[in-house]
Amino acid sequence: MPVDAQKCCEIDGSAELGIVEEVLDAFDQLCEGSGGVADEDQMQFALAVSEILTNMITHGRAHPGAAEIAIHAKICVDPHQLQAFLRDTAEPINVALDNLSLPDDVLEESGRGLVISTMVLDRLERQTDSGNVWTLQRFRRP
Repeated sequence: MPVDAQKCCEIDGSAELGIVEEVLDAFDQLCEGSGGVADEDQMQFALAVSEILTNMITHGRAHPGAAEIAIHAKICVDPHQLQAFLRDTAEPINVALDNLSLPDDVLEESGRGLVISTMVLDRLERQTDSGNVWTLQRFRRP
C-alpha cells in the first residue's frame, strides 16, 4: 500500500447485534488488504469497535416516534492508524469519558466496555447531534 493510501469501508444497518459481526468482518478484510496490520493492533482495535457498537445497540433509545435506531459505521486503515466513526440515530446520551473506572465487583459483566476501549485506543471521543457519534483511533505500533 502506498505511504499515503487510506482504505475505508462503510456499513449501514439497524441497531442489532448482527451489525457488529458485519463491521468486524469488513475491518478484517480491510486489514488483509492493507499491508500487514500487526495482530495486536488489529485485535485491540476490533475489541474497542465491538465494545462501542455493542453499547450503542444495548443502551441506545430511539427518538419518540422513530421506528428503529440506525447505525452507520465507517472504518479506515492507513499506514499510520486505524480509525472508526460510528454514528447512530438514537437519543443523545450523556457519558463522561474522562472519569471511567472498572466496576468494583470483579464478577460484574457490564460496565467494562468503555474502560477497555480507552485502554486500547489512543483516542476515543463522543459527540452528539441528531444521535451519537463515536470516533475511535489507534496508532499502528511499529
